[in-house]
Amino acid sequence: MKNTILMFLLVSAACGKIPQFRIKSSLEPQNVSAIYGSARLNVNIFYEPGAEPYTDQIAIFKSFDLLHKNIDVLFEGKSNRPLVKVPRELSEMTKLQTFAKSTWTAEEVIELSKGDTASTSGETTNFSIYFLNGVFKENPSTIGLHISGTKIMAIFKDVIKSTTTESNPLVPKYVEQATLVHEMGHALGLVNNGVPMFTPHQDTAHGAHCDKPDCVMYYSNEGATSMIKFVLNAKDKLSLIMFDQQCLNDAQNFKK
Repeated sequence: MKNTILMFLLVSAACGKIPQFRIKSSLEPQNVSAIYGSARLNVNIFYEPGAEPYTDQIAIFKSFDLLHKNIDVLFEGKSNRPLVKVPRELSEMTKLQTFAKSTWTAEEVIELSKGDTASTSGETTNFSIYFLNGVFKENPSTIGLHISGTKIMAIFKDVIKSTTTESNPLVPKYVEQATLVHEMGHALGLVNNGVPMFTPHQDTAHGAHCDKPDCVMYYSNEGATSMIKFVLNAKDKLSLIMFDQQCLNDAQNFKK
């Protein structure tokens, strides 16, 4: 069972270096038919005290407007476009107990998620995202991960906080949202990971990632340094959309 769980773990971009067997496991396609047939997509946020997500104002929008907008745009133009629900305030999220852990394994994240609502039921699909203190044991530079074959993700707040810079205090907030967008992209079947490509753009050498450096799904948006560079470029474009057009085309043209 242990090896099965590890083989199904996808440590995606914004996640540190990926061992070869996990690159291959990231090509195990997500079962997304039910997701793309859902009338409602709910993102449920759980947080450990001290690892609270950033929910404050960034310029003219709230932090979680970025995640909401990037999920919603993937369904733009669809006749069955779902209602996307993403919490914006801490009061809309679920506070966990304090775990007092300095490191987390994939199995521990899976165990933590037992009994939550990360599933598709009827016309509703629920995703679960856990904000945790500490770091990913296998690679401490990992910012976030999506567990392949599930709707479960984890964000490691210690790594988010480490991206703080004196010259741009907004960087951690953008890094956090970009990581969330990336991991949700994997959970929603990108790139070529359940949702077929509309035109070729997969970086096959790095699993389910886009071959365009200015896309949030690009493989080297991994770890703090690379993600800082990405979010600064994205911020300068004055656009809330972090997916490139080819990733958008994939999702918008997908028929379940």
